[in-house]
Amino acid sequence: MSESPMQFKTIVVGTDGSEGAARAMEWAARLAESTGAEVRAVNVLTYSHEFMRDITFDTVTTWRRSLEKELKSKWVAPLVERGIPYRCLVVEQDSPALGLVKAADKEGADLIVVGTRGSSRLGGRMLGSTSYSLAHHAHCPVTVVPPAAESDPTA
Repeated sequence: MSESPMQFKTIVVGTDGSEGAARAMEWAARLAESTGAEVRAVNVLTYSHEFMRDITFDTVTTWRRSLEKELKSKWVAPLVERGIPYRCLVVEQDSPALGLVKAADKEGADLIVVGTRGSSRLGGRMLGSTSYSLAHHAHCPVTVVPPAAESDPTA
């Protein structure tokens, strides 16, 4: 008996402007194009106590607006190019993983897609902390797109 491919309605993509996030967005865009899924581009803001001690509320507001502008104008380009329905979300949370899990739950996501930071001194044998945490706490499947992910996500 052959299994039918998974159907995705909503895909959450973690994005932060990094190369890894750009690869994840491109990969998710190809998958969404082939499945008809909608995408939620999610940027998670985390604040350390040291960071918050030294800045004003106006600075945080300006920084957040700048991130939202980048998210809406540049980071979602693969979605715009393919005409994929999407929404941009900026959430505040203690960690990127927790923010992505909560966004995925709220949006009813069928999949979370994130990139990697690249190879580590351990030869890439260990997942990054965000990927590791997502794998253990997400309520839907998680895809971690590696640096050389040029493959077709629908294959």
